[in-house]
Amino acid sequence: MTEQPSASSESQRIQMPLFYNRVFSLDPARDRGLRLASAPTAAFARQTSLIPLLANEFGAALADYPIVFTSGATVDAVAVVGIKTDENLFVDADGRWKAGCYVPAYVRRYPFIFIDLPDSDSSALGYDPDSTLIGPDQDVPLFDGDQPTDATRQALSFCATFRNEARTGAAFVKAIVEAGVLTEKAAQISLSNGAQARADGFQVVDEEKLGRLPDDQLLDWQRKGWLALIYAHLFSLHRWPELVARSLA
Repeated sequence: MTEQPSASSESQRIQMPLFYNRVFSLDPARDRGLRLASAPTAAFARQTSLIPLLANEFGAALADYPIVFTSGATVDAVAVVGIKTDENLFVDADGRWKAGCYVPAYVRRYPFIFIDLPDSDSSALGYDPDSTLIGPDQDVPLFDGDQPTDATRQALSFCATFRNEARTGAAFVKAIVEAGVLTEKAAQISLSNGAQARADGFQVVDEEKLGRLPDDQLLDWQRKGWLALIYAHLFSLHRWPELVARSLA
């Protein structure tokens, strides 16, 4: 769904982010019969331990999850939702997110996504056609004739805002990576059956390295709100014991 809104009729395959099997651009000619589930499920997020997190979500997410940074060539901020790589301790067997816990925007965005159309300067609202949340047998229509419904407009607005916030967050992550304040970390966890689990492959901000940065750089980060993000991240690390306790329940 484009911002005007009108959509390209060509289905586009892109490199798949987490949760997405395929991505098509929403097309009123082809997709006018599609409907959205009125009672969304988070079952699609049941088998992942890390959920991408926008920087502006740190304040809400820190009450429930450790917030860490991934390792490797691409560094992202993520909420840790499980001890094992294929578990999400906040999604139950019925696909419901744990009541009272913050649901990351990345989860709330699915099955929609904002995409750039190849060979074009246009952006479009895309969707995963394999998602159980969308299909002809669901409840909420996405089109009224060839016009988008309120549900479609809301999805477009949400995804556009998500992408803008992701770009802002990427600038923050890039800055702390380039400043060299991240350090590799691992957590050794004792499970109820006596087995040991190790959570690794993530990074945290090293407070000593942070304190050695030049004053003018720290002042610049404070003005940008980045120091607040760093301290939210550090405070969130106190959620590890609660996460382990949840895994043992």
